[in-house]
Amino acid sequence: IDPKTGAALAKHSGTVVVYYRLEGGQQALREVKVESPAIPELYPPEDRFLTNWPDAPDYTVPVELYTSPVNTAQCSLFQREAIEKLQPEAELRCSLHFSAPYLQLNTLQAVIVATPHYDLDTGEYSCRVSVRPQSDSVLHLLSSLSLSVSLSASLRGQSPIPILPLSALSLPLSGRLVQLPYLPAFHCPVSFLVLSALQPVAEFSVLGTKEVLSALRFHSDSTDVLLSEPSQSDGRLVLSVYISTSWVKGQALPPPANITLSSHLTPQTHVLMVYITADSEVKIVMATTATLFIVARSRTVRFSPWIRPSSPDTERILRRRNWLWST
Repeated sequence: IDPKTGAALAKHSGTVVVYYRLEGGQQALREVKVESPAIPELYPPEDRFLTNWPDAPDYTVPVELYTSPVNTAQCSLFQREAIEKLQPEAELRCSLHFSAPYLQLNTLQAVIVATPHYDLDTGEYSCRVSVRPQSDSVLHLLSSLSLSVSLSASLRGQSPIPILPLSALSLPLSGRLVQLPYLPAFHCPVSFLVLSALQPVAEFSVLGTKEVLSALRFHSDSTDVLLSEPSQSDGRLVLSVYISTSWVKGQALPPPANITLSSHLTPQTHVLMVYITADSEVKIVMATTATLFIVARSRTVRFSPWIRPSSPDTERILRRRNWLWST
């Protein structure tokens, strides 16, 4: 309890006597009965998916405690500051559970985290699920990893659900565990492509689950850079990028084009830049690009980190700039 403002936080059930000091040195008392809290109920939002895209906004799940919270917006500024210092959210525990192999559990627990939150304006609690930055290797791994994510909540003094794989838990568990609608983020391993008159076509791939890849949209902001129809197999979507026939060798080089990858299922986006250069510039760039070596068993395998160009037969490519592919 904060003696200056009267703001108080009950951590246990029972009866407490609160003494008030009035003007003139008089005192008054009030008996307050605190009932045992109910088991928290979770209500995930129905209009969005949880995803492991690092730039996704927090996924907020309201927690119902059936405590009839008073609207703290009516409190004074000093009372609100006192409530904030009392940290009521520290009494709530939020835990994530993943249906994934043990080898991936540590990665998932480090990437997707849940923290409790208390709203001063409404007096309501929630669990906020946030995503931390990930390396390309982790994004690659999670893009096609089939799993489900569940969330549990408990108050201090209540027995929390063990953080174990969902297969090891006996369900149902008193309504404290809810499954969250989860979609893995798609992964495009490249951020730019280089085209020229000698290399007018290049390919890039996108990794993801069938549901995610089926909802992808691709958009080129330049009429000089076009996209082919995609082909999908084994969690991979492959597209060709090619120069429009309206641009011919000898014309002024167009500015870089942006190809935007997006989906209506999640807020994730990815921008792929496409450069059209003179053939001499392509040779210079390729000459200065670092060549990677792999040495194994006295053999040296040399390869270049450039995107493999597709067939130069651009007449067979369907020439569309904007499209939506779905199954």
